[in-house]
Amino acid sequence: MNKHCYRLIFSRTHGELRVVSELAKSCSTESGQTRGTHSNRLWVTLRKTSLLLWLALWGSSALASNIIADNNAPNNQRPEVINTQNGLPQVNIAAPNESGLSHNQYKQFDVDNRGAILNNSAVMTNTQTAGIIQGNPNLDPNKAPARVILNEINSNNPSQIKGFLEVAGGKAQVVVAPLMQDE
Repeated sequence: MNKHCYRLIFSRTHGELRVVSELAKSCSTESGQTRGTHSNRLWVTLRKTSLLLWLALWGSSALASNIIADNNAPNNQRPEVINTQNGLPQVNIAAPNESGLSHNQYKQFDVDNRGAILNNSAVMTNTQTAGIIQGNPNLDPNKAPARVILNEINSNNPSQIKGFLEVAGGKAQVVVAPLMQDE
């Protein structure tokens, strides 16, 4: 390649700079000529950077637990979803009714292999998966905890439960139910 003399050209096919001989022709007919590809290179760099940024922010959430409360649900059926100190999702369930049923509505209810915690305790409590967690502000410490925790998913997407669902605090039965729609 002409005694180690090279030049860089922008390859539209590969979307990056490539090393070529000094004698190589660009899109024009003369060798050694350069074209104004600075804006193209900038555009490709921005596209790649934005893709990497998107993957870093949102791509990893597809691999993680994704529990999202339904904002359209009544206030007494809307749980609060937070993270524990070690990053596990903690669901502060809605207050139970007189029968002991805590009805919780979600847009999405996916649990990864690390698990998730349904907080059925009004005071700080110890869990097997997350250690000590704060009490559930939705529950009254002077009343009994929920006996049944109903988790209703208002979505057409199926839930993926790949890990444990631990009930923190009072013992309760857990029901995970998708919304059934009439066709």
